[in-house]
Amino acid sequence: MIFRVGVTVSGKLCSSFVFASQRSYLKWVIGPFRKLQKEYGDLNKSEYPLPGLRIGDKCRVHGEGPDIFTIEGIVKYNSPNRYGFLLDSGVVEDVHKCY
Repeated sequence: MIFRVGVTVSGKLCSSFVFASQRSYLKWVIGPFRKLQKEYGDLNKSEYPLPGLRIGDKCRVHGEGPDIFTIEGIVKYNSPNRYGFLLDSGVVEDVHKCY
């Protein structure tokens, strides 16, 4: 799976979500995001491009300085559209933190 779009949500819910395409992001906006707004009230969202990393790619992680890691797997969290990369260091980092 390759992730191309990231979204940060803020308000009474602060979270980040990732999507494989602009189309899947837009489907989320008209479906699950509206449900989140009903549950949490007024939410702001910021969309941004992701570098499209995949298993086997090298990456850096925001907050980890110049260290370079290899992506060894993908971890799905208990929430839709929330994923992490398993790195060769043994740590899982949220997809949106890797570049």
